[in-house]
Amino acid sequence: MKILLNTYQAAYQNPGGGEVVLNKHYEHLRSRGHHVELFNQWSHKIQDFDLVHNFGSINRDFWFAVKGANVPLIVTPILWPKRSIFNMICAPLGKHFRNASPYTRNPLKVYHEFRLPDRLIVNSQSEAGKIAEVFGLRPEDFSVIPNGVDQSFREADRSLFTQRYQIENFLLCVGRIANVKNQLGFIRAAAGLNLRLVFIGSPEPSTMGYYEQCRKEAPADTLFIDRVEQGSPLLASAFAAARLVVIPSQFETCGIVAMEAGLAGGKVAITKNGGTREYYKDYVSYLDPQSTSTLRKTLLTALGADNPKASGFQAYIQQNYLWERVMDQTLEIYRTILRKAGRFAAAESGPSVNAELENVGESSSRPIYINESKPSMVSDRA
Repeated sequence: MKILLNTYQAAYQNPGGGEVVLNKHYEHLRSRGHHVELFNQWSHKIQDFDLVHNFGSINRDFWFAVKGANVPLIVTPILWPKRSIFNMICAPLGKHFRNASPYTRNPLKVYHEFRLPDRLIVNSQSEAGKIAEVFGLRPEDFSVIPNGVDQSFREADRSLFTQRYQIENFLLCVGRIANVKNQLGFIRAAAGLNLRLVFIGSPEPSTMGYYEQCRKEAPADTLFIDRVEQGSPLLASAFAAARLVVIPSQFETCGIVAMEAGLAGGKVAITKNGGTREYYKDYVSYLDPQSTSTLRKTLLTALGADNPKASGFQAYIQQNYLWERVMDQTLEIYRTILRKAGRFAAAESGPSVNAELENVGESSSRPIYINESKPSMVSDRA
């Protein structure tokens, strides 16, 4: 297949989970022999590709361009929208707003825009349900495919991090520093626990005030580390060494950090809001980001929980969420959409979808967790 990947222009100024997902699609699709390009607005012609896969929901004008070129469009929205009286009234009207222009200021346009993709690939049943409810979409508009994790996290060496930073007995929080990630709530909840706090991640220019407040309220011995490259042995080591990996976000559609931490052998406490329970079942502790007191209670409970290796968390992540398995499901959706568009015979090329699993010694059996028929405006940044 000749596949074009795209996201909004400023995405890589401070990469987060959404950019990790895009990068992994690029890496794994190319490793299977497909022709994959990252969209360059100065040189690429959309009509030269068999299929376009867009990540995020910010740049919806681009969706019009893809459909105007008569090329199948897949969108991974990375979105957890809020329902309001306005969209309850307006959503049913979206299907009638067919002559929308990408340049119109009509507020009803968004309800048409979410009908442009040939398929919305969401990473949890809950996300599908939210988007369907807010934008008045049908179950068949969605496919649920989980995010994934690299096998390399299983090889984590905790000493790499502890020796470099001369630190033990700490709580770890990884992610871009922003209000929606709720680092300040975590700092307040962890006060007096006699554990050092470690933050890995950088702020955006728009969140510098929030970042400065975090530094002001954090204990003097708190360690703030600028963004560590995703997949780095140092990041895996930090997950393995931490007493607890804390993801206190206001919501997470998935929370890739929890996957990485789990595969590295870490213990995890994550927000209850979003699609997290679908992923992590009873293997992690769930926290309420809105309440400092209950967040603190969750931290205390989680610190006393069993080691995740004993509870099967690491094996659960390994069995269900390696990127090699996730990509099988993504390619199946691509093929389905191309068949409907009458493009499949010309587009299909490359090795079998199980080639990567064979390379890492995994089973080539079809993975579970795909549902093409049923769906299970906060920021769309992960």
